[in-house]
Order: sequence, then C-alpha cells, then structure tokens
Amino acid sequence: MPATLHDNPELSRFEMDDDGVLAVANYRLADNLITFTHTEVPPQARGHGLATRLIAGALETAELVVAVTSHLPEKLRAAAHVVLPIGSFAETSGTFVNAEGRWQSWAGAAKLLGEARPGWKVLRVLANLLNIHGVDYVSSEEIREALKALCGARIEPSRRDGAAGTPAAVPQGAVPAGAWVDIPPYQSDALVRGSEALSKTKDGRMARAVI
Repeated sequence: MPATLHDNPELSRFEMDDDGVLAVANYRLADNLITFTHTEVPPQARGHGLATRLIAGALETAELVVAVTSHLPEKLRAAAHVVLPIGSFAETSGTFVNAEGRWQSWAGAAKLLGEARPGWKVLRVLANLLNIHGVDYVSSEEIREALKALCGARIEPSRRDGAAGTPAAVPQGAVPAGAWVDIPPYQSDALVRGSEALSKTKDGRMARAVI
C-alpha cells in the first residue's frame, strides 16, 4: 500500500502513514505562512527516505516555498521557489546551551561558501524588508544577550533538594513551566540526524521522551 499524506491542523503537523508507520512534520502557521519546525520518524523506519517523502509531499501543497538552508538536496531544490543559502554552524559564530545549562559561544571556523550568509543575518534582512521592528542586531553576540535576557540565567542540573540528576529551579526560585523534553543526542543536530549509520546505533534508536 502506498504511503498516504494528510494535514492534521489540530496538531499542527503533516502526517504520513507508510504501512502502519507514522511519520510527522510539525509546523507553525501564522498569517498563511507555514514554518516547518521538526520532522520525526520512528526509529525502526529511519534511513529509508520516509522523512524526505513526507516533507516533499507537504511542500507540494504550498503556493510558495522559501528555503533558508545550508543544505540543498534535489527534492528541496525541486520544491523551492526561492533559496536563501546560509552557513552551517562551523561557518558562522553562534551559541548553544549544553546539557548543564551553560551558554557556550564560538567563532566561525571556516569561510562561508558562495552566496551563503549567517542565518541570523538573513533573517534580520528579511525582517527589515518586512518592516518588522526590534531585530536590528549587528552581531550574533547581541542576539545571544537578548536571548539571555528572555530565558534567564543558567538552570542547574540538580534536583530541588540539592541532589544531582534532574533539573532544578531557576535562580529566582520559580520552577520552569511545562514538561522537560529529553532529546536523544543524534536527533538534536541537522548534520548527524541524517546519518543512516548513526540512526542504527543504540543512541540513534532512542525516541524523544517527555519528562
């Protein structure tokens, strides 16, 4: 039976059923603009192109596809009306938050290729063209500091009783709202997430867990 694709607006996601295996592509919808945020395929079905077919089918429903990406596979090239090339994490400065809640910044280690630009610069220029205010950043460091102001200080990796092992309250004493989502290591990065070899390892077969 061929795989079937349908939009599930109640859950804000496209779903593809391939012989009982369900893959999903989550999105945000605002003012007729869809932003895909994450795709998820069950561990036993990874490495067979299901996520690629899912996204390709979802993009075919759009009137205009704008790809802001550091990678341009053939299916995305065929679907995109506009491509805005950006550098990978190694080609631009940036910041990530590690498992201990530490903010760690780095500088670009390689030159951007061709017409690629840092992702934050592409988004800033688009915002300027659309007259969106409050995003006139001139460096990734400015963006980092703005995010720190929104997110607060480091969250310590220990229980409320002081023992190590689970997240603690924020410095002001308030417990962060919502569930904690445990994301397996090979699902958190765009470069390794597409690796068929890594998807077959013990860590690669892990599913996301909500704590």
